[in-house]
Amino acid sequence: MRDHKIFVDGNYTFRPHELGLNNKLIDYVKLVDVISGGDTEAKAIFYSCVEETPKSKQIDFLHMLRRNGFQVKTKKLAPRISDVVNNDLKPLIITDIMAAVMNGIKKITLVSGDQEYAYVLQKLVDMDVIIHVVGFEKSISPKLIDLSDFTLKIEDAGVYIDKKPTSEENPFLR
Repeated sequence: MRDHKIFVDGNYTFRPHELGLNNKLIDYVKLVDVISGGDTEAKAIFYSCVEETPKSKQIDFLHMLRRNGFQVKTKKLAPRISDVVNNDLKPLIITDIMAAVMNGIKKITLVSGDQEYAYVLQKLVDMDVIIHVVGFEKSISPKLIDLSDFTLKIEDAGVYIDKKPTSEENPFLR
């Protein structure tokens, strides 16, 4: 039985350009390999918002993840109403984390630094679940660091693709 699940918040990991990490793309297959220590039993789930009619680059990217063993869960981008858009993946991720733990998972890795996950991580601490948090140095919430058994900065993981992305090459930079 698998006892480690990795939850990747694509909304979080697609924003390195907002953190001054321009021209960086994450190699997600390599990232999961680093996180799992090469454990092929660890299961990764990648969450992403997709447009009503996804662009071919986005489709290709999600298919590449599936071909490499990721489970991919998507949410349609909400239509823009005034300046408010609700494309939050957190409720979906939190629900899946709790379901995994209820089904016997003993270790979870959250690839996100967003503080909104603190409450669910506190519940996991109370349940003696091993928690790893992976995120960008400039945006990992101190609360998540305090709650985790181990924290990894993406910048230190050596998982970047050495390539200068453009919005045409990476639809998530738009």
